[in-house]
Amino acid sequence: MAGRRRKRVTMRDIAKKLNISINSVSIALNGKEGVSDELRSTIIKTAQEMGYFETNSRILSGFRYKSVSLLIEERHFRDEHFYSRVTVGIEQQARKNGYDVIINFIHEGQIQVPASIVDKRVAGILVVGPVNDLLLKTLCESGLPVVLVDHASFSINTDAVLTQNMQGTYMATLYLIGKGHRKIGFFGDVSYSLSVKERWLGYREALIAAKLEDRHIIKENAYSITGPVEKLVIEDNFEKVANLVSELKEMPTAWVCSNDRAAITLCKALKNLDIRVPEDVSVIGFDDIGMASIFVPHLTTVKVEKELMGKKAFERLLEKIEQKDDTTYHIRLPVSFVERDSVREIKA
Repeated sequence: MAGRRRKRVTMRDIAKKLNISINSVSIALNGKEGVSDELRSTIIKTAQEMGYFETNSRILSGFRYKSVSLLIEERHFRDEHFYSRVTVGIEQQARKNGYDVIINFIHEGQIQVPASIVDKRVAGILVVGPVNDLLLKTLCESGLPVVLVDHASFSINTDAVLTQNMQGTYMATLYLIGKGHRKIGFFGDVSYSLSVKERWLGYREALIAAKLEDRHIIKENAYSITGPVEKLVIEDNFEKVANLVSELKEMPTAWVCSNDRAAITLCKALKNLDIRVPEDVSVIGFDDIGMASIFVPHLTTVKVEKELMGKKAFERLLEKIEQKDDTTYHIRLPVSFVERDSVREIKA
């Protein structure tokens, strides 16, 4: 004997069970504003327990939330120079395609997943900047498409939109070599993120190509500061950076920096030590943030298309949402060199 067909659960049934209005249930299940996150979570959980989604599969087959979750560290979100421009690009492209962006702040070491992702009230997830693998693994287990921006994991395979980090510092280092520099250091926290590590590798590869590796690499980068300096850069603590510079066994004639903020903090530290840029030491940044063109000396740097990075990230997420594309891509956006005033030529 064939089993009985399961009775279809309605919004009225859910409303009656929770003793709330049908309108509240409709708002929650359609991903609209108008109910608290707590009530929305309760409604969705109750709907799942009652079998609403299974018995309404035909009705819901074309349903999709028109919003995405953007996860970012709060300090990055408030950084008006780089990641804020990336998020502008994401928001513009989302709006163009009729999507809302829900911003959730994450914190270093945190593995708590926002309720909108747990309840699948979003169609996909964008993570901007570094994220720990534990949280990333949990996000991927949600079943929602995930795209990383300016970050990629060594152990978890996800889509990512990055920039040509290695090519950028390779280009910058060869530029310095072409200007007569042979004692070239790197300034930046190599362990902070994949992007910084790649930028250090590009610098290193340029030294090898120019046959300067013996002087720089075998001698353990005597001219470089690659330890945990990211916090000092974020706080613009140029006094402590000056202490690190003064501890070097030998002063380079030029530095390639992990980003423009690192370059600016380094320039302030050098000034604190009565070392002039570029008369005594040349400095190159990375990213071409707004401050790079107004800081004195105007900073020679590598330009990153920040808003384009955000737009491409949303476009890739949209492909995964709407085309159910399970292929994983790493997209690399090109960089360009910006020559300004912070490098001098050393004549033989």
